[in-house]
Amino acid sequence: ARGIHMRRCDGGAWRCGWCESKYEAKSGKGPGPEGPGTLCSACSARFRSGATGPPQVDAAGKYLCDCGRTFETIGALGVHKRHCDGGRWRCGWCECDAAAAQGKGPGPDGPRTLCAVCASRFRAGHREALRRDADGKWLCGCGRAFDSTGGLGSHRRHCAWAAQAHGVARVSSPLSAPPTPTPRPTPPAVAATVATVTAAATTAATAT
Repeated sequence: ARGIHMRRCDGGAWRCGWCESKYEAKSGKGPGPEGPGTLCSACSARFRSGATGPPQVDAAGKYLCDCGRTFETIGALGVHKRHCDGGRWRCGWCECDAAAAQGKGPGPDGPRTLCAVCASRFRAGHREALRRDADGKWLCGCGRAFDSTGGLGSHRRHCAWAAQAHGVARVSSPLSAPPTPTPRPTPPAVAATVATVTAAATTAATAT
């Protein structure tokens, strides 16, 4: 085994031409722009996919994607790259990017064209984006402004303007008036006793 190893051993001098990692830290070697066996397996896979250089690394040593996200390993970066568009995606309604979208959903232009919030509104029947004022706050038709879409949504549940605009009768808050008590049915035994006592009282009054 030692003899087989010595045939290919370079005394630990080999380094990947891109990430400069040692052979022991990688799972193998592969071709690169400088020839066969010049890149580690991860960098070689990127080279065969069309990459022309090593991935960018930030000050903390994490691998950077063009969209701005960072990853601990090249493998994690590669998995992300399969579905990354380089940060070009924008919601078709509110124009937020993928990092702020909290997911993607269907819209009038097809699947994954709206962020999660706008897609939820689209599925609920809305056909246009929410309006914003000059300060970037979300506007209700009644004139009130809110810092988040969640705040706007909570307001619209009880907004008279929203109810009228969507043709829905406004439902009053359960705290606005005390509930009407429901009369409890009288048990048959109690009803019979009451009837007997009432009849006895009537008989006594007639006798006197």
